[in-house]
Amino acid sequence: MRAAQEKPCLPPSIVSGLDDPALLASALVTLGIALALPFGPLAGPLGFAPPGIAILGAILVLVLAYLGAAVLMKRIARGYEIRDARA
Repeated sequence: MRAAQEKPCLPPSIVSGLDDPALLASALVTLGIALALPFGPLAGPLGFAPPGIAILGAILVLVLAYLGAAVLMKRIARGYEIRDARA
């Protein structure tokens, strides 16, 4: 009789952990509002200036890092083992 092959164990993907649509939606809505303010009619009275491409890139990196950290901390708080996905 042939022994059952053990499935390879891969660490869980951070991206596949984005299972909370409310977290993703709230982050994207907040980002959209923050990015729209300097380009809208309230930019002058509020003293805003349109950001450069480097600043927009930095904002994108920070938002992605935030989402990744939030998902990672959620997994740790729920008791998932990050290094070994075997049950």
